[in-house]
Amino acid sequence: MKGGDLIVSFSVCALAVICAGLFGYFHDDLSFGMDSREKLLLHRALTRDWMSWEDSTTPIPISYAAKLTKSILAGEVENLPEKLAKTVSKDGYQTVHIKRAWDYIRSERLEQIKTMCTADEEKCKAYVNYADKRFGLTPLHLSYFNRDEKLSEFLIGLGADPSAMDMAGRKPLNMSFPSFVNNSRKWAKQRGSACEIPEVIADDTGEWTKEAKRLIREGEPVIIRGVVKDNVPTLEELVSKFGNTTVRVGSVPYADYFGLNIEHIKLSDFIARSVRGDDDGQLPMYVFAKDAKISSEFFELMATLVRKAFPVPDIFDDPSKIGPSALHFALGREGSGAPMHIHSDALNLVLAGKKRWFVLPPQDAIYSRKHISTWVKEDLPTADPKPLECVQNAGDAIYVPFDWAHGVINSGEFTFAFALELLSDRESLKAFKW
Repeated sequence: MKGGDLIVSFSVCALAVICAGLFGYFHDDLSFGMDSREKLLLHRALTRDWMSWEDSTTPIPISYAAKLTKSILAGEVENLPEKLAKTVSKDGYQTVHIKRAWDYIRSERLEQIKTMCTADEEKCKAYVNYADKRFGLTPLHLSYFNRDEKLSEFLIGLGADPSAMDMAGRKPLNMSFPSFVNNSRKWAKQRGSACEIPEVIADDTGEWTKEAKRLIREGEPVIIRGVVKDNVPTLEELVSKFGNTTVRVGSVPYADYFGLNIEHIKLSDFIARSVRGDDDGQLPMYVFAKDAKISSEFFELMATLVRKAFPVPDIFDDPSKIGPSALHFALGREGSGAPMHIHSDALNLVLAGKKRWFVLPPQDAIYSRKHISTWVKEDLPTADPKPLECVQNAGDAIYVPFDWAHGVINSGEFTFAFALELLSDRESLKAFKW
């Protein structure tokens, strides 16, 4: 269903949302009635094209904006709405700002909601401050979450309350993290840290989990230092146990999707070649893959970390509901890594080596297929705004929220890590399905 095809009347719009299987779904509780559905008409209209459940590399959905951005990057005009496709080169791009996709989504959505509210302004005004009972999100919260300034102004004109608080204590404007980057750098300087994202130290008391949950509940990235201290496998143990596993190797994760070369080789051969630095003059290659045997070995470690540090089940599903299919493992020598990209909420754990992180909030997010070493050399010096940076050591875990752009470059001799994507009922709207 294209954005312009949405029927404008409230009654037919509600039916279209149900029948077309749009990406936003809401309910108040398990026994809501028609009154609640009516009150959430603005929420449903706002969350059209919110998520794409079919285009992720895991069972966890990506945002519709991420889906469009990936297609723009790869030059897949056939997978784009006609209006957007006309502006895209079939040759693709090296780097794309997610704003390009969001501008299309926002313009379509604004016209839909203006038309709806022209048809029945009384209902729009009556429900413009309605908050769902689980997360306390109003239409204005959702509009700011999408960084939609024009729609936010329109909703405020209808009477939306900019001071309304959601269940996490956030006003609508806070949903777009307007001051996060500057504040995060200021706080890092105050604590004398080179890491520019919030840090939590995992001590033996367990008190650290409260601070981690608070930050994650507010939707902020956070690094948890020293969360894994024991039973970390060595490179030799990894080769001994999983050396015969065939892995996909590329300059970036899922390189073939972006028209880049990939290679399938044994894990032991890749490690031996990487340790020797034998890349035939190419930039360092990277493994970012899923494997049932490796995932089953380490999944419970990751799931346990989530249960300790995340608001489960208040906001996040227990990882066991999805299982190991949401887990990737990553391997690579110094200089390899992943370019700037976006996806669902994820927890990233380094078991050996170290990673240098680059993080941008959603409004500044970019998606790139350029090798991370090249990006660091050519693009980072002139990047505006500059991404937040942080070095992750072995035993540290980093949480990256939904649609926050991030890239990593391995800075240890050899880095072994895991990334577990997580299903947030709040960000994915999964809990609102009806």
